[in-house]
Amino acid sequence: MISFLGESMSAPSAVCSQCGACAGADRIFCEKCGSALRIPTPLISPNAQSAETPADTSARMRRLSKGDAAVFAFFFVVFFLVVHFDAAGRIPRVRHNVPIGTSAWIAVLIATACMAWYKLKGS
Repeated sequence: MISFLGESMSAPSAVCSQCGACAGADRIFCEKCGSALRIPTPLISPNAQSAETPADTSARMRRLSKGDAAVFAFFFVVFFLVVHFDAAGRIPRVRHNVPIGTSAWIAVLIATACMAWYKLKGS
């Protein structure tokens, strides 16, 4: 019961249509039987952007722009130089560096994986 300047006002209440129990106006479900007292409102507005669907992700992965080509080229050059000239020093050398063809294939594979990560993270 709420009192304001000597007048008494009661908070509006709802009555359950299933069991007839009284419930507060702010309730969505009946405390006694659990039936809905009113239609629940969504927490997220229907106009809000929804999460990206797998079809959207697939379409985004297939689209390639000039910027994507530049990023791939960057990844390729960096990893080619690292693999071919063994910048990390982890490949035991006998007389020469890794063959150019092998370096190129390894760099393509690593650059492709990096490009997939780049596209998936949403750039």
